[in-house]
Amino acid sequence: MGGMKPRWGAAFVVLFIVALWGCGPVALRRYLERMTGFEGFIFVSVADGSDGNRGVLGEPLATIQAGIDTAYTYIEEGLADAVEVHVAAGTYEVRDEEGDFIDMKEGVSLYGGYSLDFKTRNPTVYVTTIEDTSTGGTEIAAVRACDGITEATVLDGFTILGGGGTTMDGWSTALDIERASPTVTNNTIIGGSASPTGYTIALDIYDDSSPLIDHNAIVGGNAQGHNYGITVSLDSFPTIRSNTINGGSSGISQGIFIFDAGAMIQNNSIEGGQGTTTRGIFINVSSWVSIKGNTVSGGSATGESSGILVMSENVTVEANTIYAGYSASWGTYGVHCVNVTLFTVRNNTILGGETGGTGGANGVLCNASSGLIFDNTIAGGIGEWGPGITLISSSAPLVENNIIFSSSTSGGYCIHEGDDNGGYAASIRNNTLWDVTGTTVLYCTYDGQTLDTAAAVNALDHADGNWDQNPDLADLDGADDDLATVEDNDWHLTAVSPVEARQGGRDGAALSWGFITDKDGATRTNLTQGPNDGPSNDGAAGWSMGACEQD
Repeated sequence: MGGMKPRWGAAFVVLFIVALWGCGPVALRRYLERMTGFEGFIFVSVADGSDGNRGVLGEPLATIQAGIDTAYTYIEEGLADAVEVHVAAGTYEVRDEEGDFIDMKEGVSLYGGYSLDFKTRNPTVYVTTIEDTSTGGTEIAAVRACDGITEATVLDGFTILGGGGTTMDGWSTALDIERASPTVTNNTIIGGSASPTGYTIALDIYDDSSPLIDHNAIVGGNAQGHNYGITVSLDSFPTIRSNTINGGSSGISQGIFIFDAGAMIQNNSIEGGQGTTTRGIFINVSSWVSIKGNTVSGGSATGESSGILVMSENVTVEANTIYAGYSASWGTYGVHCVNVTLFTVRNNTILGGETGGTGGANGVLCNASSGLIFDNTIAGGIGEWGPGITLISSSAPLVENNIIFSSSTSGGYCIHEGDDNGGYAASIRNNTLWDVTGTTVLYCTYDGQTLDTAAAVNALDHADGNWDQNPDLADLDGADDDLATVEDNDWHLTAVSPVEARQGGRDGAALSWGFITDKDGATRTNLTQGPNDGPSNDGAAGWSMGACEQD
């Protein structure tokens, strides 16, 4: 028997594993890790990997889906609660029209942007692209996250390109989230193309999904039909924050479209894109949405351009910088409310855009709508007709504590009742109505009366406490002397602004308006001295007018 080697048969291995189980699952896990080389990560490289490899460092897999499936096997077998798949730079092609797409799974997070040796991660330098090469199909997507995936599962550091050539009325999506709530961060997500009547979506969120969408660059496609940066629908409620979002470059292009859903939209840069009709944000029926702290532009349209279009109750637009965009013909709208009775627009700076035709460049347009328009700085846009606020079709909002002016030199209005169908504000109180150009009508009534003084406006039975002088804003058109580039315009009041503007607003805290801060987040204060201790302000001192408090 001397010199004979022991023979470890299957029965012995089983007994050994049973013995390890007796020591607990941790011992088993460590043993199997040594046997397989698995240390909690799976590695994928299209450049030098093979799906026949183990997926460990030095033996990467070739495809992302093989990495996901391998990682999920470890989770199913109890070797890990969660696994990261690290993906090296390169282009990873899928073709969803043939059933080949990236199918994410709970617990398996994907991280792109690695160097080929996996020693360095920088998604900007080591670009990791997932591209759908489909040229047809009805509903195609490059990446799908479905059915119960939670925020613990992360998609980070990829460039994701949607496919093209979908059939009539078909959909092409770069990232599709359905009944799932992953964390999507640090990606570039670009929609593809579609037939003339098709739809392209960079990121589609629907059917009771609540993902976190954070720090991504998101661009809709270039279909002649409809393009969207992000769509949200069917009882979903994502948090969308700190992203750069563009609607696309053809047809009807919209940065964010929400229907029968909700969202928290915070601190993003959002543009409608280019096309026949462009919108930064479109909130459709049966939605609950908070839009706060964003820079929103309607884009550039041959037809209509809107910064924010609201067609749903329960929408709050707060502390944003809003530019209606450019229209070659029809008109532009900073905030456009249609058939809603419960909306709030507060603490925003809003510019009504620019028109190349005869359409109006409206700061805020209320169409058959009533709501709250409080503490904004609102300018009608650049064009032949540029009202700060337009009221039509039985609109009756409360308009209080705003600074309102127009940049139009030929058809400027601070407030315009646009027709004889009862567009009539419920309250016009404690606003600065500023004739900045020397040609602006402060108030035009539905029957054509033009009122050019605050006294004439205050004589209306629904108006009181308004003021009609220059509020002395810090820098109206910014360092570049261009009003249309809103990012550098400084519409703060200053220490030398007239006391009527600095202290002449109503005290929203005392009136239970539901907010006490200004656009910058500073607490609004009710000073005790100034012109606002008279009857025009309920016998009390007040806040500053406009978006920003100036004590």
